[in-house]
Amino acid sequence: MIRRTVCLGLFLLLIPEPVFSNEWHKIDREYAQFEYTPAQPYVRVDPFGTSPLSAVIKFSLPQAAQVSLKIKGLNQTSDISVTFSSIQKEWEIPVYGLYPNMQNKIDIIVTSNNTSTTHRVNIKTQPLPSHAPWIIPIKNNKNENGFYWVSGGKNGGSLFVFDEQGYIRFAFLNPNDTPYQQATLIHDRLVIDKSNGQIAVYSLLGEKINEWKIPNAFTSFQHGIYAGPQNTALIIGSFPNTYATINNQTQKTAYDHIIALDLETGHITKTWNLASILNPDRSLYFKISSKIQPADWIHLNSVQYIPQENSLLISAKHIGLLKIDYQDGHLKWLATPHLLLNKSGIDGKGPPLWNRVLTAIDANGTPYNQNIQQGKLIPDSFHWPMMNHDAKQIMPGLISVFSNNGPLADSSLSFLSNSDVLLFKLDENKKTIQLKKKISLPYYADIASGSTYIPLPKNDLFIFASHLPDKNTNHTFDKIYRYDMDTNKPVFEASIFYNSYFYKAEPTSFYNSKQTHPNTRRTHLIAQ
Repeated sequence: MIRRTVCLGLFLLLIPEPVFSNEWHKIDREYAQFEYTPAQPYVRVDPFGTSPLSAVIKFSLPQAAQVSLKIKGLNQTSDISVTFSSIQKEWEIPVYGLYPNMQNKIDIIVTSNNTSTTHRVNIKTQPLPSHAPWIIPIKNNKNENGFYWVSGGKNGGSLFVFDEQGYIRFAFLNPNDTPYQQATLIHDRLVIDKSNGQIAVYSLLGEKINEWKIPNAFTSFQHGIYAGPQNTALIIGSFPNTYATINNQTQKTAYDHIIALDLETGHITKTWNLASILNPDRSLYFKISSKIQPADWIHLNSVQYIPQENSLLISAKHIGLLKIDYQDGHLKWLATPHLLLNKSGIDGKGPPLWNRVLTAIDANGTPYNQNIQQGKLIPDSFHWPMMNHDAKQIMPGLISVFSNNGPLADSSLSFLSNSDVLLFKLDENKKTIQLKKKISLPYYADIASGSTYIPLPKNDLFIFASHLPDKNTNHTFDKIYRYDMDTNKPVFEASIFYNSYFYKAEPTSFYNSKQTHPNTRRTHLIAQ
């Protein structure tokens, strides 16, 4: 290699260099010492000490060209590939999806004048810590490969991505793990709910971008963070000193607020108080279980922003499902048993909710009888979401929800022995709801869990079941399934063993298929 001379003259003194983190300074100083090429690039593995299966590759080309990257898998279905559409000479590329404790093979493909040249680079990684999860694939009928991230639970805000061969391909090891922290992937960022009213934002390379103390003493509720519009995160939780009339008493409430937090400034841009539009005094839920306290009248546990409608789809464990307008928060519809809907508002003086509640209909479009509408009877063809979690709109008029199952309006109804994933067809104009598909799992997942639609051409439904009891030990384990929506049968299944359990899981990919430029998200130091 040829050593380069770096001039440090008056020019640099007059125009200050951006203040990047110390690790970027080290990378730049090391890179400046030599001429690096695609055949012999500069490589830094785990530059920030928190993302051990990631790396930075830097090199220069004699002339501008297009570059593709392929991280070789142990078989062809587990390759990770990306082509950047930009044409440039200087390249700084993040590498994701390496295997632990292995000599990873990386292909750098340079394309210029319709001619491509491939350069093979080897990147050695270290073993993962002993507390990393252990994934056992059980079924893979389609011989395809997906990637899934898991996070949360008692072991804090670390996040792992594994492939369908059972190999961990990404690990974010949170340097400040404490119990019940939650990590969420939002676009190309890791957002950590630190469970103490603080939100931290990291790049996928593990660099801390921001850390915010949520204003107004808002306390987040550890059900994950969700992507909102315009660089915001949607967070469920509680403000101090919020009250509602419950059982004829003014009582403090919890887990009934949603905020939109700007991830660049740390400011709250929107706030929704669900007690102001629903009926917090639906005391039937509190009479069923001694574990449910009046303050936890709704137990919000997921929120999805739907940009086409500028609305929020919300799962509320003790109520059901609802959709509100993002801008003014008005209630569009409510999917819940038809009981105690004669009032609304924190003081019970708001309008009745009957004109907002959905009517359950059968396959012929005929409304069910009142016992079913009220949740007192549960036929095979319909049941309201019970102890529901993770509602998502798959497409207009079709919603999936993970039903942890449990009693509805009648305490004589026993808990069901398994969990279901329910797909509901809605007509929001006619205010009707129909159960189109039910996937009954062979397990009962008592907390969290969720489902996510994987669109065409796969047309699969990803299902995550958390905290399942192991009959042979005192431990729990998690399950992941991928169901073929056409056959209603699982085509992939894996068990996840951990020294705790995971709280949330989603399908993912490492690169945007339409990515123009590589993005290492170099950031300025943030004054804490």
